[in-house]
Formats: sequence, structure tokens, C-alpha cells
Amino acid sequence: MQLRTGPVFSLGDRDSDADRAELFRDLSEIETDLRRRRRLRDLWNQRAELARSGLAMPDKVRRDTLELAEFYRYFVNTGERLRQFLLAELYSRPEHQPSYHHIN
Repeated sequence: MQLRTGPVFSLGDRDSDADRAELFRDLSEIETDLRRRRRLRDLWNQRAELARSGLAMPDKVRRDTLELAEFYRYFVNTGERLRQFLLAELYSRPEHQPSYHHIN
């Protein structure tokens, strides 16, 4: 297995307005997907709480509910991590840094 280092998104030469518009469209899609993931996570967390409360339900349904709640917690975390990588790379670009970085 090869460890990949470097940026998650290739932003190196994206300086045109079209490229920036595409980048912000990607960020918008990630935000929309993250809202959907959070909504599903909340739904499955509610169901998991019912399963833990001792509600009469078959063991298989209880196990599946708890597994899905855990999956959606992980699913939201990966989406938030992806969003943070993109934002970190956007903010590391020269136009997002304070002007004193460009004195020299």
C-alpha cells in the first residue's frame, strides 16, 4: 500500500474564474451532502435510542439499527473531514492569506 501525501484536491493551478466557480460549486455540493448525511445520522440515532431503551423488537432489527447508527456517525465524520480538507486548502491559497505574507 502506498501512502499518498499532498493535497486532497488539486488546487495548484486553479486561478481562472471558471475554475474558482467550479471549486465553490464542489464545496456547495459537499455542504448539501453533509446536511443530508447529518439528517440521516440523526434519524438513525433516534432509532438506536429506541433500540437501547428496551423497546420490544427482534434482536436482528436491534443489531441492524445499532450498526446503521454507527455507520452514519462514521459517514458524517468522513464528510466533515473532506469539507475541512477542502477549506484548509482554500485558505492556504495566497488570496486568502493576510497581506504581510507577500511583503518579500
